[in-house]
Amino acid sequence: MCITMPAKIVSIIGQIATVEQKGMEREVLLAVPQASVGDFALVYGNAVIALISEAEASESTALITRLEEAARRA
Repeated sequence: MCITMPAKIVSIIGQIATVEQKGMEREVLLAVPQASVGDFALVYGNAVIALISEAEASESTALITRLEEAARRA
């Protein structure tokens, strides 16, 4: 199962964005042409698919972290 993960865009070269998620950086396809460095985005698989607010990114990251912690305890 794949889930959409929030990330911060740290650089853009052409249609490739470098995003930061949980302290790690990776390159993904930029499928949202209006994206800019510093924006928060949803990353699905290997592509930025939507822009979100910083608050939405923070809330999503917190929920995912809680799910990961619950799975480890189970």
